[in-house]
Amino acid sequence: MRFVFLAAIFISALLSYFFWPKANLDAIFPVANGREAFLSRCGSCHSPELFLFYREQGRKDVAGLLLTMQKLYGMGALNPEEEKDIQGYLKFLLTLKTNDQQ
Repeated sequence: MRFVFLAAIFISALLSYFFWPKANLDAIFPVANGREAFLSRCGSCHSPELFLFYREQGRKDVAGLLLTMQKLYGMGALNPEEEKDIQGYLKFLLTLKTNDQQ
């Protein structure tokens, strides 16, 4: 079962790489502390649109979000520094104003 799940993630990532339009990462994910850890751990499975959706919906529970990804979706363990960086960047990212909120 885990193989099927990992294969689905791989195929999804492969298809998105080749067929989805390339997003301007600097516009969606501004440079700030924790960005590289966030992009490498979260961006390997999720599209930028997911985080824009979370921001528009007012999602704030970043610790719960990371825990869900680890426990339910196989994200894997994070070292304490990486977890702190990703949580900090997610908090920063989710508090940015979207274009229609300005």
